[in-house]
Amino acid sequence: MMLDPQADLGRRAWLPCVFCGSNAPLYLLHCEVNLVWVQCRKCLHRWWHDTGVGHPRDPQQLFDAARFEWLTSGPGSTSALPGPL
Repeated sequence: MMLDPQADLGRRAWLPCVFCGSNAPLYLLHCEVNLVWVQCRKCLHRWWHDTGVGHPRDPQQLFDAARFEWLTSGPGSTSALPGPL
């Protein structure tokens, strides 16, 4: 795995890594309501973490919304959406 280009030590999340158990600060790559997209500094795994604050959301909704936006933003995209990519 590679270090994400958005990884910045100035943006950290203080959570234990769910993959390697490291207690080093995680890179905070993105946040969406109660979800944070983080990357471990040691094993470089990335995952969505639900902070439990606010209205719970499923991370899959973020990917579905991004896919819908991508499909509908192209030229001639007024037709019905195709199936899974």
